[in-house]
Formats: sequence, structure tokens, C-alpha cells
Amino acid sequence: MPKKVLLAPALAVTLLAAGCIKEDYSWCDSGVNLSFEYILHDYSGDMFCTAVERISVFVFDSEGYYLETYSESGDMLYEGYVMHLPLDGGTTYTVVAWGGTLENHTVGSVVDSGEIGSTLEKGVSRLQDFRIALRRDEGRAPGNEDCPVVLNPNPLFYGIISDLQVGRGSTISKKISLIRNTSRINLSITDRTVQGSSTQQEPCPFDIYITADNSIKD
Repeated sequence: MPKKVLLAPALAVTLLAAGCIKEDYSWCDSGVNLSFEYILHDYSGDMFCTAVERISVFVFDSEGYYLETYSESGDMLYEGYVMHLPLDGGTTYTVVAWGGTLENHTVGSVVDSGEIGSTLEKGVSRLQDFRIALRRDEGRAPGNEDCPVVLNPNPLFYGIISDLQVGRGSTISKKISLIRNTSRINLSITDRTVQGSSTQQEPCPFDIYITADNSIKD
């Protein structure tokens, strides 16, 4: 009798394992181990863990409906970092990755009015309506308090995997290559009539400068 009591749990585990391997895989552990890379055009190596301070991964199902967001930041983004996405097997997904803090941005989907909502609804929001938009409420333009501007927006990095097939009861490994999605241009206009170095009669009493620095240097 004691032997039967001890063998029953072992038999149950054996049967469950057999069911997972040979029959219904839907309840077994499955998902994606997702890694990231950010490589410059000069092929100077992977700079993901030094250039990207936060990563946000948005998952959409086979019909394009939003499912979940997975995020990580700070010291967790070490070299070789892998994010596990616990996704059901037996279907396909679209995985969209955005690197950056997104603190100056609105993350949401286009609503009926054509504006961008500030939320994503599970099972409702669609991939085709998914948007990340730069907000203009972080400061005020000098001398024009009615003109909102964004001060020093953070750089963003973008990557996507479409038609990602996850098998039943299996975990696959995938890598997303990120590209920098943000470039900054500075436009400076100086009115020389205010400085006293020009007159209003001149065809163009302004000095106009456009500068940009979007490179990474040592």
C-alpha cells in the first residue's frame, strides 16, 4: 500500500509530461527569448547596452490586435541582455521594439477623431493604428509663451519582427536590430536690426543658421 501512494504522483507527472510532448501543446510553456542590437554604420560593434537606456516591446497578435507591453531599463540592459516574452504557442505575432525613455512622447493609437489616444487597449487597439508621437508640452518658446515646444527630446531606437511564428510548447530565440529613429536639427535666426548691425531696409536683415550633430563620438 505505501508503494502505491508513492507511485501515484510519479505516474501523474509521467502522464502529464507525455501529454505535453505528444498531444496537446497549448498549455505547455512557450514564448520568445528576445535580444537586441544597435550597430552603427561603421560597424564599430554593438552599442545597445550603452546607447539605449530603456527598451519597450509591444506585442500584437496574428490579426494585428494589441496584446501586451514588456519593458526594461537601467542596469538590467547589460551586454547580452535577453527579454523573455511568455507568448502562447501555435500562432504568429508582430513584435515592435522602441528604445528610449518615451517620456516626451505619447504612446497610443489613432482614434475616430484622427487624434492619437494616450493608451493602448488589449484586444482593441490595432497595429495599423499604433503611434508614438512627440509631445509639445515640455516647455515654452522664449518670447512666445503661446508656442509650446519640446526641449531636448530623447533619442529613440526602432525595430520590428513581423510574422513571428511560435510553436506549441517551444521557446525560440530572436534578435531585433535597432535603428536610431531620432535626428536633431537646430535652427537659429538672429535679427540684426535688434543688434544694431543692420537696418529694416535690407532685403534680409536676418542671420539664419541650421546645424545638426547626430553622430556618436568618443
